[in-house]
Amino acid sequence: MPARAKVTGIRDPRGPDHGRLSALAVTAGVLLATGVAGAGALPHRVADLAAAASARHHRHRRVLLSGRLADASGTRAARQTRLSGVEKPNSPSCERNRDPILAVLRQHFADRQRVLEIGSGTGQHAVYFAGAMPQLSWQCSDRAENLPGIRLWLEEAALPNTPEPLELDVGGHWPAQRYDAVFSANTLHIMAWDEVEALFAHLPRITTGDAQLAIYGPFNYDGRYTSDSNAAFDEWLKARGAHMGIRDAAEVDALATKSGFDLIADIAMPANNRCRIWQRR
Repeated sequence: MPARAKVTGIRDPRGPDHGRLSALAVTAGVLLATGVAGAGALPHRVADLAAAASARHHRHRRVLLSGRLADASGTRAARQTRLSGVEKPNSPSCERNRDPILAVLRQHFADRQRVLEIGSGTGQHAVYFAGAMPQLSWQCSDRAENLPGIRLWLEEAALPNTPEPLELDVGGHWPAQRYDAVFSANTLHIMAWDEVEALFAHLPRITTGDAQLAIYGPFNYDGRYTSDSNAAFDEWLKARGAHMGIRDAAEVDALATKSGFDLIADIAMPANNRCRIWQRR
């Protein structure tokens, strides 16, 4: 029988009142009241999607996996620097969540060699994690329009363990290589459900027999939200696109099980997120 998943937590080092706002005005004239306890994650979550929407377009329900540039603290949510005619994306949310995620990856990817990151977004996570775990070959991937920005981050870091990023749309062509680890952050709630299904369906073809899968982001449990802020965020997502929404953990686990992966850890993260780890059997 599969091992029972270990459920643990990571305390938010920023404190319980970090980021709490009474209201947040976002693009497209959206105003969400967040005067509830524990709603600190909502401004960041909504800004992530608002920034992405202002910079990119969804095409025929096919989402941009990197639609999560975030910050609610300034005049622009997603700061960008223009270098050599290409915009270098800068996601403050990556700066906020990278250390808690790294703590999990250090434990679960310690014996891994080749990681495929699905939906690398800006490339900031890749640079940070590959630099902190030099034993890993960290393979970025994303849709074609996001690769130039990723390349800027990789080229500036000049790490020996970050190869050329791959073009990858979950509903299209997948790499022929096999990886013993797969990582994805803040993608499942952006993708349509059939795209989530496609992601899991392809995993057996691109992973080794002992592969691990790590996914970071918000999840529901037993059909319920884990916080008021997540409920408001999900409402905002669905208003932006009916195909988006926070996924239920049990439904995602069912897809993983069908693809030969068992849940081995479910870790509470700051800002009402989770980092969930599956092991291929």
